[in-house]
Amino acid sequence: MRNENARHEEVLSAFTTVFGEVIPEVGTVTPRDSMRELGANSIDRAEIITATMERLDISLPLVEFAEAANIGDIVAIMSRAGARS
Repeated sequence: MRNENARHEEVLSAFTTVFGEVIPEVGTVTPRDSMRELGANSIDRAEIITATMERLDISLPLVEFAEAANIGDIVAIMSRAGARS
């Protein structure tokens, strides 16, 4: 469980860092936030997800994130994928 929490925190940290690089005008990003509601267009969203996966050495098709309602959902998907790698 501790390992899962550590992985989740690692993914969340990488995601928020990348999000801030792509959309710097947004301040704090939380797991409950929607990227769309924070002003990320579809290209920004794909770039943020792709760049985060690259930093974490995760490989998933973008379609895996289609049903994600918020940043927490995206982080959970990446965390599970990273746990299998």
